[in-house]
Amino acid sequence: MGADTNPPDNALETWSEDESRAFVEFGRAMVPGREEIESTILDLLPAASAEPFVSVEIGTGTGWLCAAVLQAFPEARMVGLDGSKEMLTTAGELLAPYRDRVELRPFRLEEGSWVDGLPPVRVFLSSLVLHHLDGSGKRELFARLFDRLPSNTWVVVTSDHGELFGEDRYFGHGPISHPKVLEVPFVEGMTP
Repeated sequence: MGADTNPPDNALETWSEDESRAFVEFGRAMVPGREEIESTILDLLPAASAEPFVSVEIGTGTGWLCAAVLQAFPEARMVGLDGSKEMLTTAGELLAPYRDRVELRPFRLEEGSWVDGLPPVRVFLSSLVLHHLDGSGKRELFARLFDRLPSNTWVVVTSDHGELFGEDRYFGHGPISHPKVLEVPFVEGMTP
């Protein structure tokens, strides 16, 4: 079967707790190369292992990336955000050994007001959720996040896959194999 040729009005509203449960159970198979994603992100974090900093994971899911950061950086504190109760419950179980250094919060990615309630942040992370926003949603989110970063902060934005925005009448990133889905975005630069 081909991919849906009509984009959903809001991909985030179409995500269900059933899909969250499936991701909890089969996430490692759904995201091959998770260890490579993890090690790459840990290598890019701008901190020494014993340095204190606050990081926010946007779309923490099951908590695997938060756990990796907290293990590699014993002085770090994390705020994990997710829109799924199932994901937050699973993340809470995985992150229990770090409960004094992690805070899990429910949020709606498309509602930018969640950014306003954050503590001073050094690092924003997101590995598997920002593709759910459309182009204008990403621009608005990145503008709000950039406003929260200190001057001279190195910013890296990448993804695990590309996205179709009407090419060959397809929207999304599957279940078809299309060259645009294989184009992985990567942007880096310094904040003013």
